[in-house]
Amino acid sequence: MVSVLDFMILNPRVFSTEIDNQDYWNGANDLEKEGSWRWHDDTHVTMGTPFWGYLVSLPIVQEPGGGTEENCCCMMHTLLYYFHDCSCDALLSPICELDDPPPANPPSVLSDI
Repeated sequence: MVSVLDFMILNPRVFSTEIDNQDYWNGANDLEKEGSWRWHDDTHVTMGTPFWGYLVSLPIVQEPGGGTEENCCCMMHTLLYYFHDCSCDALLSPICELDDPPPANPPSVLSDI
């Protein structure tokens, strides 16, 4: 589950690396029950500020606002990486959580030959 601290760490990290200007899936969805947003491990997604963004339209409405047409949660660079509900068919990159990050200098397969 993403906590406020996780979000505060993730959001600036995306902006400060070469991975900005891409859009991402973050693993949350409301496929099982409309309006009940859950993470892949079935924990509840925190709703509202500071996680969820706003629809870019009038009247201004905080996301999620896509109803039954948008059931997967994304983070889009044009929307400052706040959570938005998107169509699950959109082609976006995944954000993955690793328990142990890969080594900085992985061994070369060719060097072992």
